[in-house]
This record gives sequence, C-alpha cells and structure tokens, in this order.
Amino acid sequence: MNAIKYGWQMPVEVLEIIFQMCLPDTDYVSPNTFQAPLLLCQVCGSWRKVALFTPSLWSSLSIRLARRPGLWKDFLDSWLGRSGGRPISLSITGFSQSYHFDEHILKLVVKHSKRWQRLRLDGVRATTRATLLNTCMPLLETLEISGGRVHIFPADIPRLRTLSILDENADLASVHLPLERLTVFSASRCMCTLEKCFAFLAEAKNLTSCTIQLSPTASWATPQHFLPVHLPHLRKLILIRVGAIGDQATTAFFRHAQLPCLDSLELVSSHPESTFELGPYPIFLAPARRSNLRSLHLTGGQPRDKGLLDTVIAIPSLKVVVITSGSGAEKPLPRDVQETLNLRS
Repeated sequence: MNAIKYGWQMPVEVLEIIFQMCLPDTDYVSPNTFQAPLLLCQVCGSWRKVALFTPSLWSSLSIRLARRPGLWKDFLDSWLGRSGGRPISLSITGFSQSYHFDEHILKLVVKHSKRWQRLRLDGVRATTRATLLNTCMPLLETLEISGGRVHIFPADIPRLRTLSILDENADLASVHLPLERLTVFSASRCMCTLEKCFAFLAEAKNLTSCTIQLSPTASWATPQHFLPVHLPHLRKLILIRVGAIGDQATTAFFRHAQLPCLDSLELVSSHPESTFELGPYPIFLAPARRSNLRSLHLTGGQPRDKGLLDTVIAIPSLKVVVITSGSGAEKPLPRDVQETLNLRS
C-alpha cells in the first residue's frame, strides 16, 4: 500500500514516463492483462486514471484475428481511441473465421489509417489486405507484409521508407510501391533469383540497409540491362545464402553490385556445417576495398582460421569482425585475427 501511496504522490508527468518504460520491449503491444498498459489499469483507481489518459501507452497494438469476434467488439475502438492523435503502430496477424468479423475489423481499423505509422499484415487474407492497403496512409513509414501482390499508390504513402517482406513465397516482381523512396528493405525469408533481386535493387537505389536471401537455384546469367546495380547510399548489407557462400550467384552479386558506401557486411549461411570461402581473395574483396568496409559479420558457417586472417589482412579498413553460430551465440575470434584488429583500433 505504501508503494501505491507514494506512487500516487508523484507528479502525473513522472508517472507517465514510468508507465511508458513499463511497456513490453516489442514493436507491437499485445492486449495482455499481465503486461502494461492493461496491467497498470488494475493496480488502483489513481493509476488507472493516469494510464487511460496517457496516449503514448495506447499507440501500439497487436491484433490476432483468430480470437472470437465478440472479444473485439468494443475493445479496438476504445484502445485506439485512447491513443488520441498520436501515430499508431498496428499489427494484424492470423486468419479470420468470420466475414462479418473482417468487416468489423476493417471499419474500426481503417478509421485510424491516417495515423498509421507502422503497419504489419501477416497471414491476413487477400481481400482484407487489399482493403486495408487501399486507403490513404500519410504517416506510414514502415510496412511489414506477407501474401501475394502488393500495390499501393505513391500518393497514399508519401513517407514510406521501410519495407519488410515476411513470407517465403513472395515474388519481388509483384511488389508495386515507390521503391526509390525506400531506405530500409528486408526479405530474409523470401528466396529470390539473382535476376529478380537486381531488378528490385535497380529501382530501390536509395537504400541504406538491405537484407536479402538468394535462391539456391539462382542463375548468375543476369540480363545486361540491369547491370551494374548501383546502390550509392547502401551502408549495411545482410546476404543470406541457403548453401555455400561462395557459389556462382553470390559471386555474381558482388561482381555486379556497386556499393561505394558499404560499411557493414553480414554473410549468413543456413547450413551450420558449410564453410565460408575466405582467404586473401574473398568474393567480396573488390567492393570491400572500394568502400573501405569497416565491419564483417559471419553467421552460421565455419570460417577457417587461416582464411579469416588472410581476409582481414586483404581488407585493411576492417576494424570489426564478428562470428556467430546459427543460434546467435558469438564465437571467440582466433588470436591472430584479434591481435591484427587490435592494431587497427
């Protein structure tokens, strides 16, 4: 009781800051009575009053359509209504079992579309997704989406800068957005051929960060009208390969992609037993030297100690090298590699 008493004696502004820090560390907040903001409303009447009138606590929401329609009847409108005029982060996941439930969701959610700042649509059926995207979203900066064709008029999304493709079977050729406006792109699950990868990147020329996965059957014979692919602002590249890193497609990618500002490169192998082909002439040597690559991150595969040292020596600008397992655990660097990097710091 003393904690509650002292808490209420705090200025409201201080409580609002504390409440904000109690929110889950996620992009989208699930309506969970054991987590903020709903948990804060159950402590006492005073905290409930402060929480209900703190818009920043209600500006993020994760919706799962698998839940019964009745649970959402008044919930959505009250939650989003409490967010006031703040920009909204909204995630809609799963399949609805009722057409009328879809209609209810659409009416409540689309009403706030002009305040959407971040939107995630995963597993939403095509008709619902099309209706949600066929609206004006003047504040939308981040779009995370799964499913088939994506088409949004540029005038409806003037601030869109970040795009994430969530599903494995997506086709980059079916993404019709103002790609030249994007600065961040991620397709870590979607395997694309080298041709479609270059066709996409040729339009998304203002990217500063890119995560992409090359198909294991990707052909390296890319049509000449795509080449070279010039990404003058790209600083971070994560390249995921389902197989050996040093195959023809990956080699062709680094041969034809011009990356003058590349600062950080991460190579990811989905096969933990595969070996990264490093040494004095790694496949990324030329772009690394041109851009003065500073950071190299190897995930999943097994780099040979001698090959790694030769690569570090071959790229004098390298200051940071990180090796992690497929589970994300960081591995210690060989002593000679660490000593070489220490001399550059």
